[in-house]
Amino acid sequence: MSLIQEAGFDELIWHLVDAGVGAVFGAADGQGAGDEEAFRAAVAGEIDRLNVPLSPAEFDDVLDICADDVFRFGPLTPLMLDPQITDIVVNGPDEVRIDRGGGLDLTSAVFRSHQHLYAFIVRHLGRIGKTVNRAQPTADGDLPDGSRLHVVVPPVSGEHPVVSIRKFRLNMVFSDIIASGAMSRADGDFLLSAVQQRKNIIIAGGPGAGKTTLMGALLDEVDARQRIVGIEDVPELRPRRAQYVRLLTRRSNGPFILETSARDLVREALRMRPDRLVVGEVRGPEALDMISAMSTGMDGSMTTIHASSTQGAVDRLNTLLELASGSDASSKLAQGAVDMIIFIKRDQNGRRTIQAIDQRR
Repeated sequence: MSLIQEAGFDELIWHLVDAGVGAVFGAADGQGAGDEEAFRAAVAGEIDRLNVPLSPAEFDDVLDICADDVFRFGPLTPLMLDPQITDIVVNGPDEVRIDRGGGLDLTSAVFRSHQHLYAFIVRHLGRIGKTVNRAQPTADGDLPDGSRLHVVVPPVSGEHPVVSIRKFRLNMVFSDIIASGAMSRADGDFLLSAVQQRKNIIIAGGPGAGKTTLMGALLDEVDARQRIVGIEDVPELRPRRAQYVRLLTRRSNGPFILETSARDLVREALRMRPDRLVVGEVRGPEALDMISAMSTGMDGSMTTIHASSTQGAVDRLNTLLELASGSDASSKLAQGAVDMIIFIKRDQNGRRTIQAIDQRR
């Protein structure tokens, strides 16, 4: 039996973490500010005081477990530090899977208990002022390293909380995407020309296809003198340029924190003197405001959409426009606004390639 599976181990770790946090942070919440060395010393002192029978190796393991819970990502810490891992999914305390590009593989990482998994969720959502409960069972956010965090808790997720992490990676530069084989040099030159000519571009594809990565690389090629205002749910786009202004949506959280939707932010962005407008993903009524902006002089704007083909992107966009406007005439707006649709696909081996470039006008 491993140390983590021994009876009473979970209670021991909770006690040691509380002792270390109390000694180092005082009344603070222990969410990452403070001296890790002092924390480890306090935990070691509490182990000695309790006279816990641990071997030297187990002693070191316990210190690492406690420090990772407070200062890093708990049992997910080694997975978060592995640069080859792109996604981490937690389907319950005993099931953690990772994606290195070839599908989701089971790992040996586990949370000590249901409560331990909940504590991980509460700590990292609390850092950004969010929470989940039965009344509000889902939340999005970002982790300290910039990775994207999505959480669903019971009763919506069944018996256990479900956590999905899209790990933070620096945007690939455009030349890296070409070198990866995702597109030919000729297609790359064509897309760069489209960006320089301020074409309005929609990037379509399925989840994890690389839509955001491609859009970030394209944004890097925009003239640095131009001001880009980007609207996102969580901060995923990280172009290497000074003039990228990020606006983040916000869910309602009680009577004093009102929702700020993507549609609200599109309207605000147009008052911020943007040269280009970027919406991380259109999936609701903000599509109408985005397309309206594209059709009234906001040239060079970009967005992504979930779709299985370029035609699927057109159909879904038209549906969103009709739902937002209440009229099927709104589809004509997109015909005069969208210059290009790029469809990118991820195959079963994890390789991402641009399948089609549809020049609309």
